Amino acid sequence: MTEEQSRLFTAPVVFWLAESKYETGFRPVAVYEDETPVGFAVYVVHEDGTGEIEAVMIDQRHQGRGHGRAAMEQLVGRLRDRYGCREAVLSHRTANYPAARLYESMGFRALGGEEGVVVRRLAL
Repeated sequence: MTEEQSRLFTAPVVFWLAESKYETGFRPVAVYEDETPVGFAVYVVHEDGTGEIEAVMIDQRHQGRGHGRAAMEQLVGRLRDRYGCREAVLSHRTANYPAARLYESMGFRALGGEEGVVVRRLAL
């Protein structure tokens, strides 16, 4: 992540990995280009059929190459096909314009949110 992106994310990867040891629903996954790790994502599958994408982070050296979109497409597909989720939700900081553009282009619609945060939903 860039320095600016680090300010937008409240938790580093190590937090999510540690949290997944205590929160049994957290599912961390690595994002690869061939055999090289280039990013990280974590998601949760809720009992009500909702898949929640908690975080998607791509190393700044690998940004702009479609890894974020590819990771999101795989996550959405996994939530729908493997877990039978009916919808995917996520949130992001309002100032994270690249994320907003990506999510909107994939069909995620804004539901609102708290100050400084946008919550989005995608019907699967």
